[in-house]
Amino acid sequence: MLRSPYLHTMVSRSGDLVILNTYNSQILKVKKEKKDTLLKLLASSNLTEQENQILSQMGLLVDQTKEELYDQLYHAFLNDKSFLHLVILPTEKCNFRCVYCYENYEKPIMADDVQESIIKYVSTKIKEYHGLKVEWFGGEPLIASNVIDNLSAAFIKICREERKPYLASMTTNAYFLDLEMFRKMFHKNKIVKYQITIDGLEENHNRQRMLADGGPTFDRIIQNLLSIKGGVKSKFFNIVLRCNIMPDLAANFEPYLEFIDKNFGDDERFEVLWKLAWKLGEEEKDCTFCEQNVLKDLLEKNCDYRLRFGTNRIQLNRYGNICYASSKHSFVIGSDGTVYKCTVSFDDQRNQVGVLKNGEIYLDQEKMEFWTERKKTVNTSECKECDIYPSCMGIYCNLNNIDSEGHFVCNGMKEFVDLYLEHIIKYDYFVKDVSDLL
Repeated sequence: MLRSPYLHTMVSRSGDLVILNTYNSQILKVKKEKKDTLLKLLASSNLTEQENQILSQMGLLVDQTKEELYDQLYHAFLNDKSFLHLVILPTEKCNFRCVYCYENYEKPIMADDVQESIIKYVSTKIKEYHGLKVEWFGGEPLIASNVIDNLSAAFIKICREERKPYLASMTTNAYFLDLEMFRKMFHKNKIVKYQITIDGLEENHNRQRMLADGGPTFDRIIQNLLSIKGGVKSKFFNIVLRCNIMPDLAANFEPYLEFIDKNFGDDERFEVLWKLAWKLGEEEKDCTFCEQNVLKDLLEKNCDYRLRFGTNRIQLNRYGNICYASSKHSFVIGSDGTVYKCTVSFDDQRNQVGVLKNGEIYLDQEKMEFWTERKKTVNTSECKECDIYPSCMGIYCNLNNIDSEGHFVCNGMKEFVDLYLEHIIKYDYFVKDVSDLL
């Protein structure tokens, strides 16, 4: 057995040793009194049988070399057919006009024939997979809640009959997600995870995320969230409170954190996700409003609030930081039946990979390969030497991982690993303390 090459270590502010094992998706913790003992074991090239057994119990050993694992991880991901993953746009209309939005709101609510075609496709294909995973997107999906009701009922019935698990999530602005709507989406439609954006406090949020007529949205969203928090007793849903950070919010971030902590910090069903706001600039390249170090500064300065970074925790898992677009078994279905790979660049011809007709998806294989095939340029020392390689494998986003000259571009997650771990270890119940093994 060999020491795993995919171990990232850091020392927390409390002095404990934290080990992120991206090969098996575990996070281990060792109390500061025994930190040096484990570090010496990890650094040693001549371990006793007992010491090897200790590291094996911790899951820190592998039976293959780094070179063997490097390609094996990629092929295992490529051939994984555990879930059929569909991102469905029941409508591309939206009642918001967010300042950074990239959509054009032109396409209407999904027609009956497109819905019937999706149902037929799922009914036929589900036999090839372990289960079905659906994400509702838009536009604003709740504008077409009747489409969600119809398709959800069909998906649930198909999965029940085939004895397959069904997982559903939704990205919504939450303007229509009052308590009654949430109960229907959660209990009837089995949607268990929601991503909802709150861009700062009232003034800032309303400036970034206004209604189509320019009206405010903050108060209604917060009231809906508080009604859900108090009115739904089940522990089996998750709400991700996303924040798109622009310069004015970054400069006055602490009052926003105090607000989130006060209203949602005591409820483990709520977590946070921070992103730098961005827009598509020339040549479809990402253009951020803030520099990367802004996010780093905010993560460094705000460790004293009750904030759960569950989505970032998932990103640190094996394959956790690979975009769904890189999977051969993931499709975005537009409201008119157009099939995409990505929910961002809808107008990019490379993204329009096929069409759904009569229960079949007809794909342009050349376009599919652009999204799913590994670029030769990821075979670099930067990837080969990276201790969190299994989380993204260089294929995190085939649209943006190559620059204009054909050179590989790292997604930069490794720069934030220690900062996210500092937050994660406070509230993640799956962080395992292995101090007693030493």
